[in-house]
Order: sequence, then structure tokens, then C-alpha cells
Amino acid sequence: MNFYIILLLSVIIIIYLLLIKMIMSNNKLKMREKVNSIFFLTVFPYVGIFYYYIKTQKN
Repeated sequence: MNFYIILLLSVIIIIYLLLIKMIMSNNKLKMREKVNSIFFLTVFPYVGIFYYYIKTQKN
């Protein structure tokens, strides 16, 4: 069970890094838009994982 959570986290981190690279290489976006999109990318996956973890611990 723990192995799958670690695997999921590593996959999310890899995808996250690729998305940051894509956002940073996109020159059409302003700096503020880049920062905002990276911030939202950071927040949402962890909220989802935290929610899933709480749900699984209760059962």
C-alpha cells in the first residue's frame, strides 16, 4: 500500500516538473501568469492526495 503512494507521488512530481518546463518555455505568458499557473499546479495535487489519505485512514 505504501509503495503505491510513493509511486503515485513520484509520477506526479515528474509530470509537475514537465509542466513547469512547458510553462516556463512558453513566451506568450506574462511572468505573473506563469507564477499563478505554477502555484495552482503545486497546490491542487497535494490537496487531492491529502484528501485521499484522510479518506483511506478512516476506513
